[in-house]
Formats: sequence, C-alpha cells, structure tokens
Amino acid sequence: MKEKGEGAKNINYPYLLTYVLTILCGSVLYGYSVSIYGACLPLFSKMYEWEDEQKTKWSSIPTTLVPAGALVTALISSKIMEFGKRITFFIAAAIMVIGVLFVSVIHSPDPHQSSGLVYFCFGRVLIGLSIGLYSSATPSFINEIAPTHLTGALGSCHQLFLCFAIVITYLIGSILPKEGDPEELRKTFGWRLGMGVPAIIAIVQSLLLLFVFKYESPAHYSAKGQWDNTKDALKRIYKDEDEIERILNELRSASNKSSQASNAGSAYTEYKKAFWVGLILPAIQQLTGINIVMFYANTVFEKQGADRASTLSLIVMLINFLFTFGSVFLADKLGRKLMLVWGSVGCAVGLFMCFLTLNAEKNETAIIWIFNFSVFFFIAVFEMSHGPITWVYMSEILLPEWMGYGVGVSWAFTILVGVTTPYFFAGIGRWTYFLYFFFMAGSTAFCALFMVETKGKSKDEIMNSFSARSQEAQVALMSQTQDQSILL
Repeated sequence: MKEKGEGAKNINYPYLLTYVLTILCGSVLYGYSVSIYGACLPLFSKMYEWEDEQKTKWSSIPTTLVPAGALVTALISSKIMEFGKRITFFIAAAIMVIGVLFVSVIHSPDPHQSSGLVYFCFGRVLIGLSIGLYSSATPSFINEIAPTHLTGALGSCHQLFLCFAIVITYLIGSILPKEGDPEELRKTFGWRLGMGVPAIIAIVQSLLLLFVFKYESPAHYSAKGQWDNTKDALKRIYKDEDEIERILNELRSASNKSSQASNAGSAYTEYKKAFWVGLILPAIQQLTGINIVMFYANTVFEKQGADRASTLSLIVMLINFLFTFGSVFLADKLGRKLMLVWGSVGCAVGLFMCFLTLNAEKNETAIIWIFNFSVFFFIAVFEMSHGPITWVYMSEILLPEWMGYGVGVSWAFTILVGVTTPYFFAGIGRWTYFLYFFFMAGSTAFCALFMVETKGKSKDEIMNSFSARSQEAQVALMSQTQDQSILL
C-alpha cells in the first residue's frame, strides 16, 4: 500500500484547482458582502444627507444586519449541507441574488422617504442569510475534496480570498465619488454596480457547479453509502487506482465509525473533545482582538492627518491580504497547532504594544509610529495564524453535523465584539487592548494543551486522535506497559 503523499504526483491538478477556485467564490462573496457597505458609506452619507448622529446610526445598523443574518443560517447550515454542498451553494446563491436586487436595484436613496432604507436593510438581511451558508459550506467543501497533504494550504485559501475581496471593496470605495451635490450623486450608477457584484459572482459559481463540477465531495457520497459515486468523484481528483482504493478504504472506515457512533447516539460522547475544541477556537479567533485593532486603528490613523490615514489604511489592507499567503505555504509544513500557539503569542505581543502606545496622538512621532507598526505586526500575525488556520482546523475536526455550530459561534462572537468594542473604548480606553491581551494569554495555553495536531492526517486518523475510546485504550496500554516494567 502506498504511503500518504506518494500519490501527490497522481493528482489531477487542473480539475482539483479549478474546482477549489469555484468553491472559493463563496469566500469572495463572504469578504465582499461584509465590507462593501463600509466602502460605500461616505457616498451613502452624502446621498442621504446624514448628519453626524445619523451617520453613526446608519453606519452600524446595515453593517450588523449581515452577521446577524449569517448567524441564523450558520446554525442550521449542517442540516442543509446534508443534501450536499453544491445544493447549499445553489440555495445561498438564490438568496444572495434576491438580496442584491433589494440593495442595488429596488433600493433608491431618498433622504425624504424611509422606504429606501427599509428595502436596503431587508436586502442586507438576505445577504447575511446567504453568507451564513457560504461561510459554513466553503471551508468544509474544500477540506472534503483536498488531498491530505494539501488540506492546510487549500483550506487557508478561504481566508486568502476573503481578504482579497476586502481589498477589492477598498479599491471600489476609493474610486466612488465622496463629494458633490447629493441630488447628482443619487443619479450615479457606480455604487449600484459595486453593490451588485455579488450577484454576478454567485450566478457564475452556480453555473460552474451546475455544468462543469457536477459531483459532490467523495466524503458526502461515502456518508450516504453511495460508493459508486464516491469512486467516480475520486477518479476526477486522482489518477492512480491504488491511491483511489486507499482513500476509499479510509472513507469506509470513517463512515463506519461515524455510523456506529450515530446509531448508538454517542457521537458527542465519543468525540466530545473535538466538539468543544471546534467551538472554542472560532470564539478565540474573534477574541484575538482583530476587530478592535482594525476599529480603533482607523480612529488613530485619522488623527494623524487625512493623507497619512489613507496611506496607512491601504497598508493595513495589503498586509491583511499578503500575509495570508504565509499560512498557505506554512500550514502543511509547521502544522496547525504550532501556528495557533505562536499566533496567540504574536497577537498578545501586538496587543500589548498597542496598549502601551494607544494615546499616540498625544505623544512624539516615534511613539506614533510604534503604534502604527504594532497594528501592522498584529494583523500580519493574525493573517498567518488565527485568521486562516481556525477555518482549516474546524473543518478537519468537527463532524459534518457540527460544522454549522462552529461557524455560528464565529458569527455570534463577531457580533458580540462589534457591539461591545465602542463601549469598552468609551469606558476603559486603552485597557481594552490589555483585556484582549489577557484573552490571547489564555488562547496560548488552550491551544498548547487541548489542540491535537492534524497536519498530514486523514479524517479517519484525526477522529481517532479525538476518540474517547482510542484515548482510553492508549491510557490502558500505557498502564499495562508500566505494570510489566515493574514486574520485570
């Protein structure tokens, strides 16, 4: 039998990579839909003629509606994904297109009528519902079709394409008009096109899945006991028959164990550790403080002058995107556990430096730049660790029926951090950074103590690592060995 990795040269890379790129449209839709409103906000403020108080109100409401909607569908996404990831994408695309119609076509900005904002907010809710499905299905789908030695690299592409989409929205925001007569601005077409892009991406992805990539993942078919379809799906990814048979045997073993646990009603009992680690890590991902760093960094940047603020914001966007490449190259070399442990340490260092230099606008130029570089350092570390690796690890260790819960936790903590951050800064100021530094200290210990390394392991091997019976057997074996040593 071949060792894992020997079949790497027998992979049908053109099919695999184009399939993964098609799936990654979901990542682009995720990042784009979350950030496009912020990019268009200065123009919306002019079109609706908002005063400062209204601008604050309407900068938060439509922004919050997307994660709120995503939370709802993420929690039920596992049930929907039982019908197949492709079916889930089709449903998400249909909701996305309807949502986009409301925000970019039906919605018409008019400061004298509330109906425009009602349509816009309803569309944002629908987009959120769609994103909840995309955010659950995309990393899970990639993990199920990726060869074992590429799960880290291809899984990290979810965060890479998400960040790429954020950069695109930044560029769109930079070319949209920000000044001018409100009446004339309301007649412009650019913002409608910017808001309408997700519908185009969703339709293109659906057409590719419908006419080109007609198979679900091998793991989906094996879970249904459809072994002929499983083999057909594998044949499109792998060229070598021996490799296909080896993977088929692994899938049969994993399917049998999953069925036994489900039939006994003991899936949670058997894989309790995987369940809790898989739910705690997405909470930690948000408790890194990524959103508070991004939130308050912009405030400090603006106090350094408009030109410098624009330059610094662009640098942040580029770091956010470019350093994600690091995880793509390192995830299958260093391993998930090591990257999250040291990622937690690095985030803690960045947060502590931000804590020391937060009042930079009141200090010398050198201190101001220390704050700026602390922000850059933090974002770079996050994008090489917790940003992408959390998605990879969740999709590896959570059973299919639990994946939606993990993504739901991520969205719930996204909302929690977003809602509480302004109050924390208003109440305790720079100590907010110290609070999140404390969270990262806890994250370092948690990742070191409870994570099980999954690099290079098949799904069957990963679940064995978390299996309660397997761990009990290991303990019994160690005890027996010690007893024999004593007797000798």
